[in-house]
Amino acid sequence: MDVAVPAEPVPEPGFDAEPVQAYSPEENAEVARLYSNPPKEEPVVQRDSRSAARQNDATAGSSGEQKSIDIDRILREAREEVENASLSEHPVPFLIDLSQQVKDSIPTVYYLRHDYSSNASLSTVVLNSKTLSVGGSPVPGMKIEEILPDSVVLNYQGTQFRLRALNSWVNL
Repeated sequence: MDVAVPAEPVPEPGFDAEPVQAYSPEENAEVARLYSNPPKEEPVVQRDSRSAARQNDATAGSSGEQKSIDIDRILREAREEVENASLSEHPVPFLIDLSQQVKDSIPTVYYLRHDYSSNASLSTVVLNSKTLSVGGSPVPGMKIEEILPDSVVLNYQGTQFRLRALNSWVNL
């Protein structure tokens, strides 16, 4: 049984890439040497005095050890900040908490500015490009009932709701 072996490899149909030339043994040795011997000297980086101060704060003593970071303290501080940033308690629900049917009936309100004062008569908001105080109306059928430190209480055709300060409502 005779088997014919072609002298050159037969390319696959539709494959017309150029053959890849292999590196010589000398070139392979040079590449291997580069990977096996990383540079011994760190590059010099210029830092400003603030960076140097931060670096000095991050290291302790002459041993060069880094200070330990108190993760529990950082988490505790972050939780306190979040609690302080929480919204004021109020019995009127936020617009987002209303049913979809009710939300669909409320017209668009662009909330552009929120100026709260402990003196209620000095508090104003800018809704739909109108500067308004308590009793004002940004759109027909809607009235401002109260301006809180972090939100505004609105009444639209008998439905009371809160809108968080500077958060517009766009009814598509």
